[in-house]
Amino acid sequence: MRLWPRRRIYVDDLPKTHDLRFATLFILIFGLVLGSLYAVGHVLVGDRLPADTTVAGVDIGGMTSGEARTVLQSELVPRIEKPVKATVAGRSFVLDPQESGLTLDIEATVDEALAGGSWDPRHMLNVVSGGGDVSPVIVVNADEMRAALRVIDTSVKRRPTDATVSFGGGQPQVSLAVQGRRLNSTRAAEKLRGALLSRRSSVSLPLAAVEPDVTSSEATRFVSGVADSALSAPIRLRVTDQVVRLLPRVFGPALRAKAVDGGLRLDVDAAALGARSRGVIDSLPNQPVDARILFEGDRTVIRPSQAGVEFSKAQWATAVLKAVTRNAEKRNAAVRTSPSRPGFTTQQARMLAITTPVVSRVVRYEEETPGDGTVAARQLHRLLLPPGETVSLRDRVSVRRHLRTSTLSASAIYEAAFRAGLTVVERTPSPVYVSSSTPGLDATLSVPGSDLVIRNDTPYGVLVRANAAPLGGGIGELHVELWSSPYLNVTVASSQRYDVVEPAVIELEGPECTPKPGAAGFQIDVSRTLSRGDGPGRVETTHTRYQSQPAVRCR
Repeated sequence: MRLWPRRRIYVDDLPKTHDLRFATLFILIFGLVLGSLYAVGHVLVGDRLPADTTVAGVDIGGMTSGEARTVLQSELVPRIEKPVKATVAGRSFVLDPQESGLTLDIEATVDEALAGGSWDPRHMLNVVSGGGDVSPVIVVNADEMRAALRVIDTSVKRRPTDATVSFGGGQPQVSLAVQGRRLNSTRAAEKLRGALLSRRSSVSLPLAAVEPDVTSSEATRFVSGVADSALSAPIRLRVTDQVVRLLPRVFGPALRAKAVDGGLRLDVDAAALGARSRGVIDSLPNQPVDARILFEGDRTVIRPSQAGVEFSKAQWATAVLKAVTRNAEKRNAAVRTSPSRPGFTTQQARMLAITTPVVSRVVRYEEETPGDGTVAARQLHRLLLPPGETVSLRDRVSVRRHLRTSTLSASAIYEAAFRAGLTVVERTPSPVYVSSSTPGLDATLSVPGSDLVIRNDTPYGVLVRANAAPLGGGIGELHVELWSSPYLNVTVASSQRYDVVEPAVIELEGPECTPKPGAAGFQIDVSRTLSRGDGPGRVETTHTRYQSQPAVRCR
């Protein structure tokens, strides 16, 4: 059986009788010849690089891929791994390519030189016709590159400075913006890679400008628009039914230009505004008034308290900001207020029951400077000690400024408090006895160190009344009274002086010698008995030791 029918062949007309089998046979023979030639070409040049092939100046022409890898490893890699000097913004940095994430991929470079692989006809054609210069394949590790460039960027970057507007002196002043800079990391990485490819040992890295959020032109527009309008005229503020007028010279220096979303917004420094407008605020009649206990002759009177309204510095500043941002016809705003009770009410003053002088003492003093007695009286007068509260005399008097008078004040108030039955929390006696005070009932102050702390454990308030009476010749008397309501019966008794130490005598010569009488040292115990009603009461004893002070005689 035949696969196709027999056909006749006519010798005198071959084109008409060309058999399909002949064409098929021809194609098979042609393909076999071409494949044989291709196989022979692969055997001869398949793994060999074209002649005259170079990689960054390293000749690898005619070598096998293995030989080329060895040559590139020994000659090109050491050269590519050499440090590169990078210059940016006038500063120089030395970068290790490998530590910066740049490495030579030898396999990829050789594959590139093979031009498609050993079976690729283009490669065989290149082997015959000759090769050329092949760029080395540089692999970039993005993380390592970013880390290396971050070090440079940290050194050369400069933050931009926003334009600002200040209101010193009440007039807006513009401080111009300053452009910042940073390393252009993307282009810097490309430049470093290019330096390796071109075998350069140094490279200049580019910078990128960083614009400020607030530009100079924005600040200028803010001044010519918002700021000038805010300072154009006085404003009026309403506090309940009172209206006060503020001039630009008062509120102007408290204005601020606040940077918000790339622009400037007018703001007010509440603390600065409060300080500058304190006189206006204090003149408002709506503020709460504390009750006061006053002395009138031989009695006390209470000046009643008054309720009022209050507002914070922030509420005052909010009203000012509203007013200054309105046009000339409507430059006014209301201050939000809330009811305010006085800190010390009439009822609280009455509950203290301060009606009677319970203790009265007189301390004679000798002035070192005129007015010592007046200073001491002023430090003590109207000192109020509510029930259960404690007072530190060192916190009330100016010890550093008036050391002598503060000790005089401490001695006077201590003896009065001791005799009134108040609790003495802390007391330090004078190291040397001074004849103007009662033995064992004196006190001294110093900073840091000695203090006089007294607590009122009675159910009534205690108010100090003090005044100085000059007697002439630098001598005066300090009168101290403690006003309250009778609560305790206090009896004071004192021991005799004991362990007396007579003062030593020092004799000096010369015109600068000043005689001093000296003072004896001794110990003394002062006790007080505190009682209520007919009970035996409680006895408290205070022990005091005084040092002797040498006397000075002049020859």
